[in-house]
Amino acid sequence: RDQGQLVGVLLTVMQPGRTAILWTPSVQQSTNADRVADALLRTAQEQLARHGVVVVQALLDPTDHPGAQCLTRNGYQRAAELLYLERRLAEGTSTGKTSLQFVNYTSERHAQFAAVVEQTYEGSLDAPELNGVRPINDVLAGYRAVGVFDSARWLLAHAGAGPVGCLLMAEHAELDAWEVVYLGVVPAWRGRGLGRELTLEAFRRARSSGAQRVLLAVDQNNRPACNLYTEVGFQPCDRRSVFLRILRD
Repeated sequence: RDQGQLVGVLLTVMQPGRTAILWTPSVQQSTNADRVADALLRTAQEQLARHGVVVVQALLDPTDHPGAQCLTRNGYQRAAELLYLERRLAEGTSTGKTSLQFVNYTSERHAQFAAVVEQTYEGSLDAPELNGVRPINDVLAGYRAVGVFDSARWLLAHAGAGPVGCLLMAEHAELDAWEVVYLGVVPAWRGRGLGRELTLEAFRRARSSGAQRVLLAVDQNNRPACNLYTEVGFQPCDRRSVFLRILRD
């Protein structure tokens, strides 16, 4: 407020895993609009840091150039262009069979899940700026907060003696959809078609539950993943620019 008059607002939402979502300030247009916006962002960041937040992200429409300028001016980095994709699960869609074996998440397997997910980040092309910023348990807490968590939808894929990848899914009942929250293959097993097998496993399980479609988001710079998802029938449904601010002690 300025002399009792409301001149600007800003919304943040803290999430599990020491992250927060931030919307760009909405400010009354005036000669001081930038100063008000900057003050709102600075105050929000200070409050989030006091609550232990490490990563703040804002998701902007790619055409929102004023919003992008505001965030950049306040230390945010444009980290990725996210493509939101959907795959409708029509009756009779063939997904074939897989040679992989799957085990679902349990508290006893937590350490193993954490280790495999962390391995899959090696050489990752999805927002590499975030690698190593938070402990893996914070990352898993963030994944767990997406949609409706069910341990049966978090899977480790095995081929032979040990795990070769992971598939973490969540339900969005209001959308009649499942989301692939995270899919990864450990480096030693890449290039063997396992990403495709994991994606088709997501289709099988979502369809058997009665879901009408599968959703996911991917960094458009991750060309191998984008090509795979196109090949298996995903269609783009939205796009957002990701801006990040890392809050450190």
